Amino acid sequence: MTWQPDIIYFGGTFDPVHLGHVEAVTIAHEVFPGSKITLVPSYDPRKNAVEAKAVDTAFIDRVAMCVVAFDEFSYVDVSSIEEDLDAPSYTIQTLKALRSENPELKVAWMIGADQLDNFPRWKSPREILELAALIVLPRKSAPMSDLVSRARDVIREVGCGEGRIDGNVVEFGAGGRVIVLHRAPMDVSSTGVRQIAARDIRQAAALVPASVVDYIVDLELYQA
Repeated sequence: MTWQPDIIYFGGTFDPVHLGHVEAVTIAHEVFPGSKITLVPSYDPRKNAVEAKAVDTAFIDRVAMCVVAFDEFSYVDVSSIEEDLDAPSYTIQTLKALRSENPELKVAWMIGADQLDNFPRWKSPREILELAALIVLPRKSAPMSDLVSRARDVIREVGCGEGRIDGNVVEFGAGGRVIVLHRAPMDVSSTGVRQIAARDIRQAAALVPASVVDYIVDLELYQA
């Protein structure tokens, strides 16, 4: 791919971080090997403008789990920037703060396919697309062509005009783009991991990095 971001931001609750997250980062690195990938745990997440998204774990622990999960990944770092921003944690607010740190760099924001469906209902979606490219992780159950078409529809819905499809990329305006990645990560649910952890997190060893399992055990997180 010709266009390469300097930084890919990957937001989420990471409650807890699991192997689906790890594989998503690995896939992004395969496509953009020169890009830094920064995990951005959400401090006060919102599903939309009014509805909070439940988290079971303190922000400091969710940040720490991201750190230990990616400790050996030289191209990954973790940002706790949302702790210093006004609540709730809207992506547009976080992205503006991150861009102010590196205004000269090309950046992208990575989301899952399910989030693309809801993207037009995010706060200031058009402005997000003006500040960063959008990278979309596909789902195993949906053809990439369907996701690319949906991305073009989203661009139209948020007022960015008609997108132009070029393979797995939808381009619009003066340099805007949505990129659908070539491979889906494993399907893991943080909710499902928490349910297993309430019984015994060791039973989720195939779903969660070993370092995160150790962290959960040591701090007795997610216990019923």
